[in-house]
Amino acid sequence: VFGHSWYRSWCRVKDGMLVLQNADKGEQRINLKLCQVKSDAYNINRAFCFTLFSPVRPLVLQAQSSQDRETWIMIMHKAIANAISKQDTQFSIADDSNNT
Repeated sequence: VFGHSWYRSWCRVKDGMLVLQNADKGEQRINLKLCQVKSDAYNINRAFCFTLFSPVRPLVLQAQSSQDRETWIMIMHKAIANAISKQDTQFSIADDSNNT
């Protein structure tokens, strides 16, 4: 999601960055070093949402399932910790091509 509209995006975490790609907005990168992630388990408008709080703005993301949401949150927590400790690693889940 970019701004106030929902966009289907392909997401990955690499080298401390969240990389979002979609047809409308192209590729955007968010440095995770200064971010926090929170589960929106009780979002009544959309299922399986979580929020990435960056210094610029909050970004609400939606996974395909509750398990995918928890996996993405775990991946982002690890990526944030690694970005802080300056380790460059890549995290992904098995089927991340449909996760937002």
